[in-house]
Amino acid sequence: MTDDQLMSVKELADYLNVNISTVYQWSQQGQVPAMKIGKMWRYRRAEIEEWLNGRRSPAIQNRDTPR
Repeated sequence: MTDDQLMSVKELADYLNVNISTVYQWSQQGQVPAMKIGKMWRYRRAEIEEWLNGRRSPAIQNRDTPR
């Protein structure tokens, strides 16, 4: 899957290893980058990666920085 391809709710739930209802809840509350096409929620992989990187704790962020 390329970064610009859209993921479904199920695909995102599988990718994040969370329940589908959690993804729906995050989407409705605007907690995850999402778009609604008709009645279906869709997620761009690159935006999800950015969102995940922004949620890292400072200790993890510092560990990823080259010394």
